[in-house]
Amino acid sequence: MASQQQSPLFRLLRELRHEIYGYYLFEKDGYLYDYDLGELWADGRNPHIDLMYTCKAIANEFKGLPFRTNKLTFTTGYYERNQGEFDHI
Repeated sequence: MASQQQSPLFRLLRELRHEIYGYYLFEKDGYLYDYDLGELWADGRNPHIDLMYTCKAIANEFKGLPFRTNKLTFTTGYYERNQGEFDHI
């Protein structure tokens, strides 16, 4: 297996890599969590986070970065099965 230091990306300073990741992850309108679907969306599609799955080192550097880079909006939802769930409060 090749060393990650052979990658031009990993030869850059970590701070510079984080800047690059920020540009890669940035969504103008942020992320939307759709309650009904139970999914996270960015501009009507799945967010760009595939780079995070390329290796463990990048996955570690990506931890929390998508949510520090973008605002997160939640849609509200209602399911009859949840009706009365908080009546005891």
